[in-house]
Amino acid sequence: MDLPPITKGKRIYDLLKEAGMQLHDWPHANDPSRNQRWAWLEGDIAVVNVWVHKLVAPALPGDPYTTQYTARGQQAKGEQVDGIYQQIIRRNLPVRVILKVKNTFKRALDTEAWSATYDEHTGTLSLVRGGDDQFADQHGEVNFPSGTDESSAAKRNRTLRLLALKRSGGKCEYCGQPGFRTQQGAIFAEVHHIVPLSEGGADEADNLIVLCPNDHRKAHYGQNISELRRNFIEIRRNSPP
Repeated sequence: MDLPPITKGKRIYDLLKEAGMQLHDWPHANDPSRNQRWAWLEGDIAVVNVWVHKLVAPALPGDPYTTQYTARGQQAKGEQVDGIYQQIIRRNLPVRVILKVKNTFKRALDTEAWSATYDEHTGTLSLVRGGDDQFADQHGEVNFPSGTDESSAAKRNRTLRLLALKRSGGKCEYCGQPGFRTQQGAIFAEVHHIVPLSEGGADEADNLIVLCPNDHRKAHYGQNISELRRNFIEIRRNSPP
C-alpha cells in the first residue's frame, strides 16, 4: 500500500487529534515546545514523527516500509522520547506515524499503524509499517535492512530467514510449538538449514525450516538426525513455499 499524500499546512496538533488524542494538557495548539517533540504518548495512543527521507522502501513486492530512530543520549528531549519508546514496547502499543518532509511544513498522518521493536542496548526503535509481527532467530533480529556495508549474500540470507519465519508465523514447523516473545516484542524461533551448507545444501527457501530451540538442538545433536532430516524434507515438500 502506498504512503498517503503529504501536504503542506497540517499542524502537529491537528494530526495528533486525527490520531485520536484528546490533548487536554495542551492548552495552545501551536505550542512550539510540544510541536517539536519526536514522539507523543497519551493513554494507549502512541505517535512517532518520521522523516520521509529516512524511510527504507520495500525491497520486494509485499514488503513493508521500515525505519529506525535513536533518541537516547540526545540531552533531555532525547531521554523523554526514549522513555516513550520504551513504554511503546512495554505496553505492546501500535504506533501511528506522522510523515514529515525535512525542511518543509509538509506532513501527513499515516493511515496504517506501524509495529515496533526496541534494542535496549542501543536505544534504537525500529518501526515496520502495517503492524506485522516482528521476528528474531538465533542470529538476531531479521526484520530490518542493515547498512549498505552488508554483503549481498548476508542480505539474501536475512531475507530468506525472514520469509521462513513469516511463513511459519514463528511456530515450529515440526512440533507446532509457538515461538516466545523477546523483551523487544519480537517472536523468537530458530531457522535451520535442513541439508547443511557444509554438506552442499542450498541457501534456498526450500532448504529452510523453522524449529523450536529444542528441536533445533535435536537436529544437530540428536541420535535420530537422519530421520529428522527426512521428516523435515517431507514437511517442506508439503508446505507452502
